[in-house]
Amino acid sequence: MKYKEQIKYILQDCDFNRIHKAMVAINQTWKFEGDKNFEQIPTVSDLRSVAEDCLNKVAYSKNESAECNSGGFEAEKIKGILELRFVLERVSTLKILLNPNTKDELAREA
Repeated sequence: MKYKEQIKYILQDCDFNRIHKAMVAINQTWKFEGDKNFEQIPTVSDLRSVAEDCLNKVAYSKNESAECNSGGFEAEKIKGILELRFVLERVSTLKILLNPNTKDELAREA
């Protein structure tokens, strides 16, 4: 399946209204920059636009595998297959592994 077809299918299948409702419920905002810098909950149209942009970036990347993360969206290409996710929160111990001082701070707080 061509990338253009995959992107079309993913955008049709993605429930942007549900994502928007979740963002409203938790008051998750995006920072918009331009003539006027402001922060607000994105519209359904904003969500769709960012998702499409991420999908296009990974689809037409010269790499066999590629990722794009923006505004909670994660687009990924692995061996010619595209995937789109919306993630509200991601937690990892990588921060602790990269900064040993953080591990000491967490131990003191516990």
